[in-house]
Amino acid sequence: MPKSVEDFIRVPLDERLERTDGLFVKVAYHNDRPYLVARTKEDIAPEDFGDLPCERPLVMFESAQEGVEKCVWFYTKNILPLIAEDNIDIALLSAARFEADALVCDMASLQNLVAAADKHPIVRTFKKITVIDSSFVGTLQLLQREFPHAERQLILALPETGSLGRAEEVDGVLVYRPGPHTTVHGGGQGELVVTQRLPLPTPIREYKTGIHLS
Repeated sequence: MPKSVEDFIRVPLDERLERTDGLFVKVAYHNDRPYLVARTKEDIAPEDFGDLPCERPLVMFESAQEGVEKCVWFYTKNILPLIAEDNIDIALLSAARFEADALVCDMASLQNLVAAADKHPIVRTFKKITVIDSSFVGTLQLLQREFPHAERQLILALPETGSLGRAEEVDGVLVYRPGPHTTVHGGGQGELVVTQRLPLPTPIREYKTGIHLS
């Protein structure tokens, strides 16, 4: 059973699976080293990837496979998302025609969107923004500056663990709140060590995330 991302990299996928039915397999990277992660619709569906109401979200991630996973989550909620093309101009032109009413993205994609905002007015129209990532350095400041009137939520997640909870703004500071399926070990100080209470094909138990909380 993996205890860190190094185990995901070192141990072949088929040697760490506890279930093999209905798998969605994606490639993730840690320091440019690839590893495989298996998910299913059954373990994606109950995850906490946000609760801002929307009907036509634009889903945009640096990894297309992460984007597909988030789209699966929306499908389980009977919401039709638009997954972004690699070409940002095509992605935003499509989003305008789709009349996207929310944005779900990682930090890298958010920065790319801001850079394209002058060319594509739809970027400034997003009033509901969910950022899903493993780090939020500068995220709050960017959202406050570029989208001051948007509702926003930050979801802490890793490719191999899924959603770990939320980074909530309290007096201008981000505070970690564990998700409904996440148990935190060690009091939540220092490195975040978690157990995920989801039917993951590769169980996550007392897993060292590499995320450090202060």
